[in-house]
Amino acid sequence: MSRTRDAIKKIAIERLDIKLTDEIIDSGQAFKDIGVDSLDAIELVVSVEDELDIELSDERLDGIENIKQLADYLVEFD
Repeated sequence: MSRTRDAIKKIAIERLDIKLTDEIIDSGQAFKDIGVDSLDAIELVVSVEDELDIELSDERLDGIENIKQLADYLVEFD
């Protein structure tokens, strides 16, 4: 399992109280469909940046609508 997926899962459970599996991440379900509102999504992104010590592009993040897209983007930093 990748470092980025581990970080997403860890943060989702610790900060958002949402248990993510690889299946949920890969399903492409919209954030709202898995219980993540816009503020939760921002918290998830900021927390992932902190956890992985990276800085994500706001322009790239604008089009991200689900966990799979976020995970795919984060693979670049893995």
